Amino acid sequence: MQDGAGQQQHPAGVAPGEEVVSFGDFHKDVLSVLGAPCRVTAFEVVGNTRTRAQTVERAFEAAEKAETFEGVARALDESVRRLEALRVLRSVDATALPHPYNAGEALVRVQVEE
Repeated sequence: MQDGAGQQQHPAGVAPGEEVVSFGDFHKDVLSVLGAPCRVTAFEVVGNTRTRAQTVERAFEAAEKAETFEGVARALDESVRRLEALRVLRSVDATALPHPYNAGEALVRVQVEE
């Protein structure tokens, strides 16, 4: 789009040089990521002083069995809800981090507050 002076106009919120992607393309990209193979290969528990790391890790067994990124994400959400419902920990947050060298593998970092 150009204005009356021949200057390039950009849609609201889009800076010069940024690409505008249609919702359909965005949706396809998201679905391809969600269905991508992903497997949890390690856990890192941070913030625990009284609770053993193995106890926290055990709550995330479903994430180890997941085979896609979406499956891992859903399993992490469910595991966090279950741990928080026990009211043993003040807060729990789990993040899947991509393995730096092996595509399709992830490390799960679990941050807890006791």
